[in-house]
Amino acid sequence: MLACALVAGAAQAGIGEDVQALAARRDVSTRDVQNQLDAMRSALTSAPATVRREAQRLQAEVLIERGQFRAASEQLAQLQANAEAVHDDQMLIRALVLKARLAYYRGQPEQQYEAARRAVSVAEPLGVQTLLAQAQQVLGMAYVRLGRNEDAMRTLLAALDTAKKAGDVPLGGLILKSLAVVQTYVPDIARARQYIEEALRTIEPTGDQWLLSEIEILRAIVSGPVEDNTSDLSMLIRAHRMSERLELAFDEEISLVNLSDWYLNKKEWARAIEVSKQAVEVAMRFDEPEHSGLAFMNYGLALIGGDRAPEGIRQLEEAIAVFRRSGEDAFLANAIYEVAKAYERVGRMKDATAAYRDYRAVRDANEGRSRARLVAEMQERFDAERKQTEILRLREDNLRTTAAAETQRQRAMFWSIVAAITIVAGFVIGLMFRRTQRVNARLIEANSQLAFLAERDSLTGLFNRRAMRAWIETQTVSSDVSPMALLLLDIDHFKGINDRLGHAIGDEIIIEFGQRVQALLRDGDRLARWGGEEFLVVLRGVSAHQLPALAQRILRSISDTPFGTSIGPVPVTASMGFAPFPLDPEAVDEGWEGHLAIADQALYRAKGSGRNAGFGVLALVAPWGEVRRGLAESFDSVIANGLVISDACRGGASLVDKVIPFGGRNYSPN
Repeated sequence: MLACALVAGAAQAGIGEDVQALAARRDVSTRDVQNQLDAMRSALTSAPATVRREAQRLQAEVLIERGQFRAASEQLAQLQANAEAVHDDQMLIRALVLKARLAYYRGQPEQQYEAARRAVSVAEPLGVQTLLAQAQQVLGMAYVRLGRNEDAMRTLLAALDTAKKAGDVPLGGLILKSLAVVQTYVPDIARARQYIEEALRTIEPTGDQWLLSEIEILRAIVSGPVEDNTSDLSMLIRAHRMSERLELAFDEEISLVNLSDWYLNKKEWARAIEVSKQAVEVAMRFDEPEHSGLAFMNYGLALIGGDRAPEGIRQLEEAIAVFRRSGEDAFLANAIYEVAKAYERVGRMKDATAAYRDYRAVRDANEGRSRARLVAEMQERFDAERKQTEILRLREDNLRTTAAAETQRQRAMFWSIVAAITIVAGFVIGLMFRRTQRVNARLIEANSQLAFLAERDSLTGLFNRRAMRAWIETQTVSSDVSPMALLLLDIDHFKGINDRLGHAIGDEIIIEFGQRVQALLRDGDRLARWGGEEFLVVLRGVSAHQLPALAQRILRSISDTPFGTSIGPVPVTASMGFAPFPLDPEAVDEGWEGHLAIADQALYRAKGSGRNAGFGVLALVAPWGEVRRGLAESFDSVIANGLVISDACRGGASLVDKVIPFGGRNYSPN
């Protein structure tokens, strides 16, 4: 009987060692690991609970890497509940770390943050350095997805320090790769390269092929020529072959998406179609293809570039549907923009107009969420400062109370001691008072920053959308509305600038664009960054007949001189729609927003004319009641039928393309 027990104990120890050894095998494919796990299934039924939990954790990890997200989610839910029930905090942390990684792959930053934040809170009091570093790493990546790059760097550097203290070399390599990821968002590509090369040197001796696959993909992305913003092709091909051999589904898809990006940038349409189609096929192997919108989008762009526009549009529409389901709104905006251009290319102008509007709505919602997050962070810091001030005040009050009580109690007997106590207390109170003053000054500064954020665009310093709306409302509150003009500008092909030159250069262009337009305005005029690459100008006291010349002056200030950027001159043009407010006394009740919608329609007509152009509705020919609905629903027909007076202009040229010569019709229908 004792012999049987010893054999059973040895067998249990053996299965535990087998699971640990298998978890360390990062030089074989995920299929091989899965097959070996399946072979252990019967032995695991009688294994200790700790071994079964480790096997379940490994199973979840393999499922994630193989793209079986739903199955992995179920495994992790069971593992987390089990670990919580038996108070196995170490396994709970590891389950939460995997849960955060799964949320990262799914494009769910809020869920990623919650899982990572809880992992850190459990790990901190536990004192196990490796587990704390793992938790900090996934929290840092959650901050990246939330756009909080400073928090990401701070957390990841702390994780790197913790991993070094623990002597965990592979974990240190993973964190170095994560630091490189942050630098691609900043962006600082040179720094990203430094981090990724250090990660490569760290991980290569360990033989961790799974992590090397991730490192090689990122290395390829940041090692390409800066001038055309592309990856290193040979590195990318090698990274794809590695991920394919290891059957790491997410890495395989990402490498194919980046490969198709390379061929798209080079306009090698046949290869782009071939590779992006492979990416779609890999994406369809996932049990949640909702995360794979990029594969569909690149396939659509490749087909359009290869003169197969109808097929490409269908793929872009599929990408949009995927992004809507997954909630990846940044990619959704890009996909809508691309399908709008595709509709325009094939002459589906009504669909193009609707898509451009959808794009702007999604883009503005994204910016609103980003601003809300920024303000929330500022509010969090403000609340922390206020709490610190309250603590200081309480300490100050306690010191005063203590000093007064001590003085009263000892007055009769210890005058000298009382005097000393009073001096010391006064000195301490003085120090606390000065400290409180400094904190109050920081609070005032924080309040000022919050006020600035509430009404100013953080990049350009111009009015933001909310502040401009509020200002216009104050100008139109009276029944006797002073004449104004609304000019809506949009930088042409701005997404292409971002894609080709990088977001940092795009930001430089946004800033200079605002400066150029602002320089042309008078003190009473207003300029706002209306959203993304769109700006709104409100002119006061301007007559309708002056608008075409003013519009052309603004357009030429943009197009005539290339923009100075950190990589050299970049030519930029813009399109504009404009309209006076009110168009007619009868149109006052339509409000400024109704007139802005007319300027918006005019902007789309300007873009449709080839961009670097302006178009405006200046006055009515037919009564307002007859044209009001048409301006909203069939703008081009209203223009073509001569129901309004309109004018057009182009940047860098004289006034051209007048639809109806100015003055050719009377302003008043009477």
